[in-house]
Amino acid sequence: KFLQGRPNDAEALENYIAVLLMLRDWEEARPIARKLADLRADDIQSTQWLMAVLVFAGDYAAASEASAAALRRYPENAFVLYQAHRALLWNGEYDAARELIPAIEERDLPEYNLLLARIRQACADDDNAAAAAILERMESEFNTGTPFWIPYYIVGEPEKVIEQFMPIYEAKQLTTLAGNLQYPYFDPRPYPDLMAILEEQGIERIDPTEIPFACKL
Repeated sequence: KFLQGRPNDAEALENYIAVLLMLRDWEEARPIARKLADLRADDIQSTQWLMAVLVFAGDYAAASEASAAALRRYPENAFVLYQAHRALLWNGEYDAARELIPAIEERDLPEYNLLLARIRQACADDDNAAAAAILERMESEFNTGTPFWIPYYIVGEPEKVIEQFMPIYEAKQLTTLAGNLQYPYFDPRPYPDLMAILEEQGIERIDPTEIPFACKL
């Protein structure tokens, strides 16, 4: 009712869509994300976030369109370039995504994000050797102390994701584990206690989304 009474309240819509992502209610999230992309076009932080939201919600064409608009408005921004690259890959625009890599490499982007962009592109280009080399570097530089898992989904090694999260699961840190539900490719099924909570809450969209450009290392 609150949203119905204030349909253009961008902050309320952002809060609502964050909940929808955790619930994996992609269908409900899509039109709201498209609306927010228009409402927040002048806010660079929201623009970056909404590009990711549209990808997570499975609205890849809208994500690509939002990316094109964002690149026209913020062509020099490192994270706009990063999010646009991911959106293009999810929409199957591998050549257009590849063209962004030089610009991404020229910007002051955190090394982890830069390597994520590179490994995504390598997999999209079926360059398993390059992807394996990037993964080895990422494992060497970033696989310490905190779960390191998104690259393993990108290279088609989901069993290593389970290895990363099992200590957290066994420590009963289910809230931490549940924080990854916003990522459509995160698979909660190997963690029975988390699955039980999701079922109790009536969250039915459990099956993960396959990354269409993933490698098979």
